[in-house]
Amino acid sequence: MRILNVLFILITVSVLSSEPGDLLWKYMTGNKIYSSPWSDGDNISFGSHDYYIYTLKKDGSLKWKYLTQNEVYSSPRIKNETVYEGSEDHFIYAVNINTGSLKWSYQTVSTVSSSPCIHNGAVYIGSDDTHLYSINENNGVLKWRYKADNCIGSTPLIVNEKIYFGDYSGYIYAINEDEGDLVWRYSTGSSIYSSACYLDNTIYIGNTDFFVYAIDISSGSLRWKFKTGAETNSTPCAYKDKVFIGSYDKYMYAFNASDGSVNWRYPAQDKVHSSPFYKDDVVYFGSYDNYLYAVNASDGSLKWKYLAGGTLYSSPFVFDNIVYIGGLDNYLYAVETYKSMGFKSMTRKRALPSNSIKSYPNPFTNTLFVELQQDGAIYALSGQLVRKIRKGNSRINTNNWIAGIYIIKSGTEARKMVKTW
Repeated sequence: MRILNVLFILITVSVLSSEPGDLLWKYMTGNKIYSSPWSDGDNISFGSHDYYIYTLKKDGSLKWKYLTQNEVYSSPRIKNETVYEGSEDHFIYAVNINTGSLKWSYQTVSTVSSSPCIHNGAVYIGSDDTHLYSINENNGVLKWRYKADNCIGSTPLIVNEKIYFGDYSGYIYAINEDEGDLVWRYSTGSSIYSSACYLDNTIYIGNTDFFVYAIDISSGSLRWKFKTGAETNSTPCAYKDKVFIGSYDKYMYAFNASDGSVNWRYPAQDKVHSSPFYKDDVVYFGSYDNYLYAVNASDGSLKWKYLAGGTLYSSPFVFDNIVYIGGLDNYLYAVETYKSMGFKSMTRKRALPSNSIKSYPNPFTNTLFVELQQDGAIYALSGQLVRKIRKGNSRINTNNWIAGIYIIKSGTEARKMVKTW
């Protein structure tokens, strides 16, 4: 008997108009999700306040979850088939992304809410014990640690072998990547929870003093700062000549990177802690008002918004036309970012009867038998045509299909298939 290496879950749905902002799926954890998700295309990883680090498959089903000893506020990074993430239990974890087994863990002296940065074989991450750590990526052995003035919740940014981050005393640091020695530091005078982004020899970072700072990376001198209407704990992102950042004054800002003048600002209905994610001229972010927003990066006009079931403190991550974001209602959401070929978002809980599409997978032979009453086609979830199917009976070899969601369309009906391995 051949090894079972393919499995299809078949669901029938009616064909309706599908617009950007439609829910694809959502996954419930045991507590609030402050952690921001990360995806490598095949996996979506994140932490939850239920003490677990999660990795989901592309269809929203659980791949594995790893139990830590406290809440997971930190956000993960995925590299070389490993998930790296901190926990409030003082540990930094490296977990095999395929099996969920622990590769190594490193214990700091306090909680780890900072998120890791992986570079040149090392994991860089801050801790509330006031240290920034450099840890061997493969075995978890400490390379060096740098003592800051206060707790480090900021995620390190690495540019040209220098590491940039902020601390709760209000300092912005630049240290050498190799040895961890100080290059310069700049004092803002107020706690920094934001992390930095980089553009054109400048780092940009938010602050609890309401200001957004632009700092020259070579000298550590101030280029400009702009005062928003409240704390700015969101982490900025930059593209071309603009810097995007959210504020507790309920606005998402777009600044001109060169001088800090406001290009546009978009009003949410509550605080914006969520950090923006830029892709294809769209800025995605969440808000305390429960909405996930997609805003035109050029002029700040709204493209669409999705109402979640709770506060979106987490930051979005976009991959393959899907935006992932965690909510304080315990759910991780997957929302479509594009106009699809006419299929409504679907879940596995309910199915509608289908008369025009019949399908019979044989997982032992990597074969899918399809019977159609009229000509049809199979599409990937992205809308890419996989193959056309003629009316009648068809025998389809699925051996070369990658894991993911596929849709058979025929007439006014469609059937969703999830290839899980």
